[in-house]
Amino acid sequence: MARPITHCLFDLDGLLLDTEPFYTEASSRVAAEFGKEYTFEMKSKCMGLPALEGGRLLLDLLGGLDGMSVEEFNERRFKIQYELFPTSKPLPGIERLLSLLHKSGVPIAIATSSHKKGFELKTSHLPDLFGLFNGNFVLGDDPAVKKGKPNPDIFLEAARRIGVPPEETACCLVFEDAPNGVRAGLAAGMRVCWIPDPRIDKAAFLDSLSEQEKARVTILSSMEEFQPQAFGLAVLQPAVLKEG
Repeated sequence: MARPITHCLFDLDGLLLDTEPFYTEASSRVAAEFGKEYTFEMKSKCMGLPALEGGRLLLDLLGGLDGMSVEEFNERRFKIQYELFPTSKPLPGIERLLSLLHKSGVPIAIATSSHKKGFELKTSHLPDLFGLFNGNFVLGDDPAVKKGKPNPDIFLEAARRIGVPPEETACCLVFEDAPNGVRAGLAAGMRVCWIPDPRIDKAAFLDSLSEQEKARVTILSSMEEFQPQAFGLAVLQPAVLKEG
């Protein structure tokens, strides 16, 4: 029997906040300037990666942009993203779940590849929601994170900050939307609740995992479907996360 979950770790983009369209728009606009098309297949390969690594991979997938460096490419994309981030909104079911976990005393943390500036632009207009995390944010430019997703570093550090040592990570549940994030959570020895973009080939991704890894992944189409009791989470009352 799986160990009951006592701690929860959350990705940010496309999981807590509906920000993935902003990344798509920024990359599409820069690529279009050079007559290139930014496809979802490209996006899915880069989702969850640190900015520098993701930018380098995307430039390669685009076949280059007239010799543009990854630094210039990212700078152009960041400018567009930063204009859009302050309009970020929570995805369905998020506010109810985080409130329930907070009231129930379940330790929670954010583990995101976003750097500090981007994180602040996405979250500063939502102080009540992000205040529930009590400052437990591990960002992509945190010195404690030596390697980004799909490596486990960021989730191990987030778990440590809410009191979970490396040998006890089976008590943690990771919430992710990106395949690279799912791999990072599994590599950290945690269970994963995966809420993927519907365009992602879920079967192909699952086929790339071992049987033991597959057993630690639960797939949902929305956070509204999440049932805390199914993971042994001790919450104050049965949670209904769906509106209406």
